[in-house]
Amino acid sequence: MTASSFITVIVSLTLILGGFVAVAWFARRHLPGLGAQGMIRVVGSTAVGPRERVVVVEVEDTRLVLGVASGNVRLLHVLTAPPSMEPRA
Repeated sequence: MTASSFITVIVSLTLILGGFVAVAWFARRHLPGLGAQGMIRVVGSTAVGPRERVVVVEVEDTRLVLGVASGNVRLLHVLTAPPSMEPRA
């Protein structure tokens, strides 16, 4: 293999992989529903056991405290979301 053919192969692979990255970035940035969480947003979570977690999710103006275990999700508590921290004009 000569040096020029080796460089051609490297440049071709770089362009192909760069194209994959560009398409993935474009799809995530501009197509609706890809990468977006929608109406439900995970506020926080913490592990309370090897396979158990407590998760706080926000749905519109309500926060739900959920207990999540393998194969099981239970509602633990319902909270109203705190007011936004944005400064008022």
